[in-house]
Amino acid sequence: MSYNPDSAVPFTLEETKSFVESHKWKYATTYAKTAPHEYLVKKWLSEEDRLLFERLVQTINKNSVIGYFYGHKNNYMILGDYYYWYMDYPENLAVDLINRTTTDYLEYNNGVYYYKERRISDSE
Repeated sequence: MSYNPDSAVPFTLEETKSFVESHKWKYATTYAKTAPHEYLVKKWLSEEDRLLFERLVQTINKNSVIGYFYGHKNNYMILGDYYYWYMDYPENLAVDLINRTTTDYLEYNNGVYYYKERRISDSE
């Protein structure tokens, strides 16, 4: 019997906070000036934490709000000073990367969340 990531039980919000704070997120240097964010890759984690990663995916699914990044629709989970998301994958592929950035880059307008573009200069 194989493990189905979709059967993972979502975290409570307190468990979510504990999980995201206990892991090192990598800064996405490629997007540093245009879309500053960090990411966590599933394959970097221990086997046990990979199962917890799946719980985080399900937590995002359960607690998400609709948001847009340059016109692309995403599901965002807002938690504390961060919001979390993952990119849509074809149905037969599991999520293997979760992104996050601070809520400084999020704005709420007419009932919808939008990525608030803030281009970073070379001096920052």
